[in-house]
Amino acid sequence: MNIAKDSISVRVVGYALLLVLLLSVGNAQSLLSAVSNTVLSKAGRRPAINVATEQSRESQEVPQRVSDYLGHERPDFSIATVIEVTNTQNSGLGSLRKAIDSANALGGSNVIIFNIPASGVLTITPLSSLPNIYGPVVIDGTTQSGYSGTPLIVLDGSSAGVSVNGLTLFGGNSTVRGLAINNFIGTGPPNYYNGMGIYFDYSGGNKVEGCYIGTDATGMIARPNGGVGIGIFGGANSHNIIGGTTALTRNVLSGNALHGIQLTGGTAGRNVVQGNFIGVNAAGTGALGNAQVGVAIFGSTLPDTIGGTDPGARNILSGNGFEGIYVDASVAGTLIQGNYLGTDVTGSVRVGNGYEGIQLEGPRTIIGGTTFAERNVLSGNGNSGIYIYNSSATGNKIQGNYIGTNASGTDTLGNTFGIVIDHAPNDTIGAAVAGGGNLLSGNYFAGIYIYYPSSTGNVVQNNFIGLDINGNLDRGNLQYGVVLDSASNNLIGGTSPLSGNRISGNDSSGIYFTGTTATGNKVLGNYVGTNSSGTSAVPNLKGILIDNAPKNTIGGTTLGEMNVISGNTSVGVEIRNAGATGNKIVGNAIGTDALSTGALGNGSYGVMISSSQDTIGGSSTSAGNTIAYNRGAGVYDSSGTGNLIRMNSIFSNYKGLGIDLAPRGLARNDSLDPDVGANNLQNF
Repeated sequence: MNIAKDSISVRVVGYALLLVLLLSVGNAQSLLSAVSNTVLSKAGRRPAINVATEQSRESQEVPQRVSDYLGHERPDFSIATVIEVTNTQNSGLGSLRKAIDSANALGGSNVIIFNIPASGVLTITPLSSLPNIYGPVVIDGTTQSGYSGTPLIVLDGSSAGVSVNGLTLFGGNSTVRGLAINNFIGTGPPNYYNGMGIYFDYSGGNKVEGCYIGTDATGMIARPNGGVGIGIFGGANSHNIIGGTTALTRNVLSGNALHGIQLTGGTAGRNVVQGNFIGVNAAGTGALGNAQVGVAIFGSTLPDTIGGTDPGARNILSGNGFEGIYVDASVAGTLIQGNYLGTDVTGSVRVGNGYEGIQLEGPRTIIGGTTFAERNVLSGNGNSGIYIYNSSATGNKIQGNYIGTNASGTDTLGNTFGIVIDHAPNDTIGAAVAGGGNLLSGNYFAGIYIYYPSSTGNVVQNNFIGLDINGNLDRGNLQYGVVLDSASNNLIGGTSPLSGNRISGNDSSGIYFTGTTATGNKVLGNYVGTNSSGTSAVPNLKGILIDNAPKNTIGGTTLGEMNVISGNTSVGVEIRNAGATGNKIVGNAIGTDALSTGALGNGSYGVMISSSQDTIGGSSTSAGNTIAYNRGAGVYDSSGTGNLIRMNSIFSNYKGLGIDLAPRGLARNDSLDPDVGANNLQNF
C-alpha cells in the first residue's frame, strides 16, 4: 500500500466534494481561501492562479508559475482550476479579461472567483468585448467578500463598443452566478444576436443563477442591455437551467431592450427557466419590463419547461412590453407551470404585460395541470391571459389555471380576455378530471373568446367562468363568459360528470354565438346562471344568446347532455336574426334547479325567438325541455316562422303563458285563413 499516494487521493476527493457542496450554494470563499494556502509551486500541475500576483508577462496566455489548489499532481488538468479576479481593470493581471484568457488557455474546467480588496458594489467596465469562453467554467460573483444575496460585481458594457455581448460561452456545462450585467450595446434597433447580457452559442448544460441582467446591482433601476438578457442560440443548446428554486438562485431579468430570455436552436430544448423575476424589480413589487417579451422560445425541437411545481420554481413574468411568454409555431411540447404572469410576487397586484400573459403558436403545449402546484396565475395583462393563434397551435392543453383573478381565486384582477383561440383547432380548455378546470373570471370582455371558422374542434370543459374559486360568488367577466365568433364545431361542456362548465355571473351573456359561420357547435352539460351546484342563482344578464349563427345544438336527449339555464337576469336562451336558423334547444332545464324540480327562474322569458326554422324540443319526450318558473312566458316567438316548439314541459311561468306568439299576451285561435305574425300565429 502506498500510504502517501492514498492519502493524497483522499485529500483530492475530500476537497473536491467540499468545493462542489459550497459552490452549489454560492459560498465557496472560505474553502477557496483555505486551499490557497496549501498550493504547491511546481509548474505543470493543475493551477490555482492568482492573476494579480503571478510574475509572468501579461502577454503570456498561461503564467509560468502555477499551483494545483489541491496540492496534487494532475498533468491531465481534469480538476478545476481556481482563478482569482482581484481588480476591476479592463485588462492586465488580476482582471476578469485575464482570468477568461487564462481559463481558455488552460482548458478543462475552471472556476473564476472574485477577491477584490474593496467593499460595496464594484463595477468592471470592459473597453472592448471580453474573450469568448470555450471550456466549462464557473464565474462566481458570490465569492466577493461581503456578498449577502445581491450582486456586488457589476459588468457594465457601456464602454465596450457596439455589437458586444457581456459574456459569450461556447463550451457548455458552465455556470454564471451572482453578477449584475448591464448596458451592453446592440447594433441599431434591438437585435437578437448582440447586445446580450449572456450569450450561450451551441452550448448546453449551463446554469445562470443569482444574476441581475438588465438592471443595476439593486435590481430596482433599469440598465438595459441592447438585446436580450440571456440568449441561448444554435443547435445542441439543451439542458440549460436559468434560475433555481431558492432566493439565492433567482435571477432578475428585467429592463432589457428586447427579451428577458430567448431560447432558439434547431436541436435546442429541455431547458428549464425557474424561480426568476422577469420584467419586475428585484422585490417583485413593480414593473421593470423588458421592452418586448419575458421569455421567447423559437425553433426548439425538444420541450422546454418554464416554471415548475416547487413553490420556489415560480417565475414572475410581468411588466413586459409585449408578452410574458411567447412560444413560436415551430416549438412543440413546452411545459408552463406554476408561474405568475401579469401580477406582482404576491399574485394580488396588477403588474400587467402589455399584450398577453402567454402567446402560444406552437402545438402540444401544456399550460398548468390538474394539481394546485401546477396552476399558473394569468391576470392583469393588457390583452389576454392566453392567446392561442394560428393553425399550428393545435393539441394544446390549458388546465387548472387562474385567469383574471388574484392568486387565491377570490377577487378579480382581469385581463381584457381570459383566453383567446384565434384560427387554432383542436385545443382543450380545462379537463373532465378533478382539478382540470380553469378559473376564468373578472376579465373585461370575455372569459373565453373563440374566433374564426378555422377554430374548430376545440373543447371547453369543467371550468368556472364568472365565479369565484368556490363556485358560489359572482366574479363575472364584464361582458361574456364564452364567445364563439364565426367559429364552428366546438364543444362547450360534455356528457361525463365533470365535463360541464359553470358559466355564471357574467355581465352580458353566459354563452354568445355570433356570425353565420358559427355553426355546428354543441353546448352540453353546463350550468349557466347558477352556482356550481345548480341550487341558487348567480345570474348572467342572458344565459345563452345565438345571434345570426345557424345549426348549433344546446343540450341533448340524454341526462348528461342537459344544460341548466336558470337564474339569469333576463332571458334564458335567445335566438335572433335571420341567419340563426336550424338551431336546436333540446332536453334542458330552463328556469329550474339542477334536479328540474325547484324554482330558479330566469328574469324574463325561458326562450325567446326572433329567427326562423329553429327547434325547441323535438319529436320525443327525451328531447323536450323543462321550461318553468320564468318571469316571462316559457317560450316567446316574437317574429320568426317555421319554428318547431314540441314535446316540452312548460309550466309555472309568468301569468301562466307557456308559449306566447307576438304580439304579447293571449291570442284567440283564428282558423281557416292565413295570418301574419310570429310562426304565422300557429292557427289550427
